[in-house]
Amino acid sequence: MALCSLVLFVSLILSLGANGLSRVEQDVITDDFLSVSCPRQDSCLLLDKAGNIWFSNDGGQHLGLRSSTPNMGFSRIRMSGLLVGWAMDSNGSLWKTRDGGRTFSLLRGVSHLERREKVTALVMDDRKKIWLGTSNGAVYVIDGHDSFRKVLHENGGAVKSLSLGPDGSINVLTDSGWLYHWNNMQQKAPVHKRPLGKNTIGVMDTGAMLLIGACGSELGLSLDQAKTWKRKKVKGIATCLNPLLHASGTVVLGGLPGELVLIENKGEKTGKLEAGPKRVWRDAARCGDAYLLVGDGGARGRLETANKSNWKWTSLGKVFEGVNSLGEFSSKGMVVCFDDGKVLASLDSGRNWSIISKIPASPAKVTFVDRKTGFAISGVHEIVATSNGGKTWRSVGKWPDLSLRDIFFLDGKRGWVVGGAGALMRTVDGGKTWTLARMPSYDRVLYRVVFIDKNTGYAVGAKRGIFKSVDGGKSWKRLAKGRDNLRALFFSGRNKGWVGGDAGLVMKTTDGGKSWKHFPVPSSEPVRSLWFLDGQRGLAGVGLAGLWVTRDGGKSWTKLALHTKAGITHVFCAKKKSNCLIGGQRGLLLWGNPFESVLP
Repeated sequence: MALCSLVLFVSLILSLGANGLSRVEQDVITDDFLSVSCPRQDSCLLLDKAGNIWFSNDGGQHLGLRSSTPNMGFSRIRMSGLLVGWAMDSNGSLWKTRDGGRTFSLLRGVSHLERREKVTALVMDDRKKIWLGTSNGAVYVIDGHDSFRKVLHENGGAVKSLSLGPDGSINVLTDSGWLYHWNNMQQKAPVHKRPLGKNTIGVMDTGAMLLIGACGSELGLSLDQAKTWKRKKVKGIATCLNPLLHASGTVVLGGLPGELVLIENKGEKTGKLEAGPKRVWRDAARCGDAYLLVGDGGARGRLETANKSNWKWTSLGKVFEGVNSLGEFSSKGMVVCFDDGKVLASLDSGRNWSIISKIPASPAKVTFVDRKTGFAISGVHEIVATSNGGKTWRSVGKWPDLSLRDIFFLDGKRGWVVGGAGALMRTVDGGKTWTLARMPSYDRVLYRVVFIDKNTGYAVGAKRGIFKSVDGGKSWKRLAKGRDNLRALFFSGRNKGWVGGDAGLVMKTTDGGKSWKHFPVPSSEPVRSLWFLDGQRGLAGVGLAGLWVTRDGGKSWTKLALHTKAGITHVFCAKKKSNCLIGGQRGLLLWGNPFESVLP
């Protein structure tokens, strides 16, 4: 079978959840990682922004979903063992797990801390002890059996960052920009305090130096246990640099996309280390003889050093591009294309998938009319075609002065492409020849095009541009005007269809566009994609606002809990079944029946 020409298979990995959907690829991590903790060598737990907790037993290379806590608002986790660990939430509450992150129980702060005191910093020392900074400026250490012992009393503001030095010193950076440094853990020990400014964001104590991360081109540096300070300039930096770790006398800071900043030789030397992909690194944990770093977009990497002048960076996992098109080519055949040109196909209605092809240039958008015949936008200026299921692609047209946005083929011969400045092209011979036209009195971008049969078609674009053709695309009539940008288009027949756009706009017609009724999704985000199984059941992909479902023809919409921060950009359902594909940013691809979770 042509569409299974490659033997790299991707299988459905999770059973259907409460929303009737499951992820097609497990390695796709769509959310920003916030925190990582490695209680044993190569055994790590990672927390993402959506509240998912992932487990790895190979140092972060491969991940498995351990639990999902979307309503708890966790911002940091620290594991003192494979089973026992702690989590801090955005409200300042402290949680504990005793089963390796599968479940968490809330520890009532008022029974352990001072009244109305909130946890604002959570760190773990080399002996696996947990330390807390609070909204009152106090510092606690958790001894055995959840016993909280106050080590330091109130300082000038809430604790923003807490660092423990190798010599037993404690460093507290407050939200008011003050640093408090104690030479040891005794409350009566000498304290050095300095106002360092509110743009400071983190502190790191290596023993030989104290370093303060900040926003801007200057860092704070002390070589005498906070008695005196000097400013350390970092050329070409205008972002926020946050200390992540120290090793071999070097402090490693994150904040630059795809790079780490190194402060070496007691601050005498500043350098950068390439640390791809182009993501901002947020947290780090010691993992065996190296460090595991996590960051935005599910990025993770391994940092090793033999000495302070020899650093080695290894990117872990995969970086996925967003979904760009979804469709089907037979009663059981489904196809997905990603921004980078990767094409996946399924021959069993979405249960199993294989990577069949790679479009020559990205971004890419693909449509297959049968197992062998497909067409795609390659880059933004070229149309390519395949007749062997994606094994090879040939150019069937290139227009350097056009920006192509959407492609639709009714069969192997008839096809239409729309793009910028009202451009619309059509072919009736499979791309051998093309006719280029412009929408009448319209110079805006066209985002979507669809044809119901060889004569009837619709296109939508900016400024509420809705157009209809009844002669195969030779001529067009504008049906509506306005300020909204329309990006979603779905028609189930010649006269019945839906369009969607800015600020949750959804409109329906039952008379071929002569009149429209409004059925908006309650969101300020634009509707990116629409699909209806019948007159009542429909889906709306609303970007960062997620996936919405209706069972009453759009009169009411219900948002599904997908536990992901990736925007939903594409929705598609098989004609003969209720199985649907949901595509989004960062490679998010879901499969299943989303209507199972919506009550009638």
